Amino acid sequence: MAGTGARFAAAVAVAGLALGGCSLPSASDQDFCTQYARLSAAADALRRAGADQIQARAAQLAARLDQLGAVAEDRLSTAVENLHAALGDLEAAASGGGAAARPLVDQSRDDVRAAFAQLEQAADSECQA
Repeated sequence: MAGTGARFAAAVAVAGLALGGCSLPSASDQDFCTQYARLSAAADALRRAGADQIQARAAQLAARLDQLGAVAEDRLSTAVENLHAALGDLEAAASGGGAAARPLVDQSRDDVRAAFAQLEQAADSECQA
């Protein structure tokens, strides 16, 4: 019997080593409201971003949006798609740089705010405390 316990412990250790390189998603990574909170924080960072940070902050928000979309199970697909499109437009406008691009960047930021508000309205109802 002692041999069986040792073999089991060895098997658990080998499995742990084999899975050690894999990062399994945590429960919070699969939680819609946790992902929405992370998305909201990224949206706040974009709102506060200076002109030189817009592209990076928009990319971070897009990444958080992908994570939310992965756990949303098509609940917010239209809102997610609209926000993705607005973020793409913002990144493109911001890449133009210069004073001439400023009105387009400002309009694109407004479009992102409107698209986020649409998503926010739907998500807030699910994540009320």
